[in-house]
Amino acid sequence: MEKLGYTIEEAAEALSVGRTVMFRLLREGSVKGVRIGRRHIITADSLKAYLNDLIKAQYGITEGE
Repeated sequence: MEKLGYTIEEAAEALSVGRTVMFRLLREGSVKGVRIGRRHIITADSLKAYLNDLIKAQYGITEGE
């Protein structure tokens, strides 16, 4: 079964960034997550969408291309 959510540490590792960057992305709204108790959970879909948005921005891809 594919994971639906990742801890800050797991999400940071998946994106090859540090915890501080992951917290900044969450705070800025670049990635979406929820709080469960004291733990932040970042959704897998949010990580995929963030990477897709970066690729589109970097290569100037617009919708429909």
